[in-house]
Amino acid sequence: MRYFYIGLAILLLCQALCFTVTAVLDHYTEEAASLLEQAAERADRGDFQAAAQLVARTRDFWEQHHGFFGIALRHAESDTINST
Repeated sequence: MRYFYIGLAILLLCQALCFTVTAVLDHYTEEAASLLEQAAERADRGDFQAAAQLVARTRDFWEQHHGFFGIALRHAESDTINST
């Protein structure tokens, strides 16, 4: 019975880690998407300087969290973003 509880604890720990990674990934991608949406709005209004600054901030944000994204996303997804 002891092994059952040890296995259950490991399973619950793995599930908690999956939920945590998913929540953090959602937060980070929402923040990056928000910055890019703001940049698009500024570009639509003709404020290209501000749009370029927001895109640069998004790129900096991505680079700051590159290690996490490399772990959480498929490599093909992160490679596509890094190559542009």
